Amino acid sequence: MGTNVKASFRYQLKDALFAILVFYIVMACVTVVVFSLSANAVSGVQVISPVYVAAWGTPEMRVQLTLYPVASVIFLFVVGLCSFKENFLMLMQNGCSRRSVFAGRLLAGGVIAVGMALIDELFALGLGLGLAGAAGNDAAVRVLGLEGQSGALAILWVFLYMVLAYFVSLFVGYCITVLYYRLLAAGKLVVSIGIPVVILGVLPILDGFAFDGRLFDGVWWFTNCLVNLSLTKPSLFVLWLVAVGVVLALLCWLMMRRAPVRR
Repeated sequence: MGTNVKASFRYQLKDALFAILVFYIVMACVTVVVFSLSANAVSGVQVISPVYVAAWGTPEMRVQLTLYPVASVIFLFVVGLCSFKENFLMLMQNGCSRRSVFAGRLLAGGVIAVGMALIDELFALGLGLGLAGAAGNDAAVRVLGLEGQSGALAILWVFLYMVLAYFVSLFVGYCITVLYYRLLAAGKLVVSIGIPVVILGVLPILDGFAFDGRLFDGVWWFTNCLVNLSLTKPSLFVLWLVAVGVVLALLCWLMMRRAPVRR
């Protein structure tokens, strides 16, 4: 690893650490509040999944545990949105090439995804979710399509899902912010207005009049296929997430490799 890549990696990782610390402090406070408001905190865990779908004693606990990794995904998307311009300009001013900036972003994104997935997994283990799977929880194994295998293996699949989902979420946000950096003012306006208008206005009208609803039915079918794939064929779903991550990284690099240095 070159000196510039190391500097880029350390700078971009350090840039995100404070936000991650604040995020987990907030989530810990929310968890404490939810526990304190739950009269019947724990009545047994039935299911472990990438989003921790659990059968707890109260709806409040069920919502909290389901949304914990989802909150991490949303948070990392926002982190990605806020991670390009300032870092890019600072590193370029200090002699880093675009390749070094991108390599540092990849390494920092990977470390952040692994670290946050590990923290979330330890959180689940501490509450008994992961321990239920490790003890041979049948529902946990069925959710991941690992019948007949160790519950610990199911936990490893969950951890891998989370790492890849976090990495993909981070780079979705990063791609968007790189795209906006490359666009001029008119382009930003067109994208900001045009995409919502197309998705919320043009596509529903087109689908209703020209495709008889088949367009959105196809989107729904594709979403169901992904969900079923994650539940029945975890290895294929992991490969799909890896492919999405690679495509996003390539798109980022293609937009970054000739990005001008401008204020």
